[in-house]
Amino acid sequence: MVNADVFKTTVEDDLKEIAKCKVDILILQREIEKDALFIKNNTEIKRLNNVITNRELSSKNQLKKFVCNKLGIDFMDDGFGEETEEFKKLWCKGVATLDLEERKIKTSAGSVLYTVMPDSWEYDEPVILDWVKKTGLPYFHTIDVLEKMNLKEAIKLGTLKLDEVEGITITPQEPKFNYKLIGGL
Repeated sequence: MVNADVFKTTVEDDLKEIAKCKVDILILQREIEKDALFIKNNTEIKRLNNVITNRELSSKNQLKKFVCNKLGIDFMDDGFGEETEEFKKLWCKGVATLDLEERKIKTSAGSVLYTVMPDSWEYDEPVILDWVKKTGLPYFHTIDVLEKMNLKEAIKLGTLKLDEVEGITITPQEPKFNYKLIGGL
């Protein structure tokens, strides 16, 4: 297991650089009103926005490695920087099992964290309505409108098993990366 301070130091450097760039952008935007500096400042703002994007990506990767370390799973990609499907499944399931503090790195410059996103439910209504009618279950109105929320709740409560229902696909969503800078930038 890798020492958590390794991730924290890199994230802290990233967050400090993001904060510095955001302050610089605000200063440059104020100066844009002076015509002579307009082109120079716009170019500098674009450069600083690129720095922010790169630092956000770096922090996101450090946090992902930190969380993988906590979960005891190896970060896996296909050799071209794309995560493998196996890793994505482990990642989505694993992150959902962690408490908020286990998905977060706090530093003196701010914090980075992953927010767990709800699963995506896709309904093939004609298939489900046919299945509901065949089974005689009350998950539709007389005008053949699928009561998705009631059906979803029944599956979540265990009244119905997902593998028994035809026409529903549940896809876990990737956790969402967020960061917060001290000072509110």
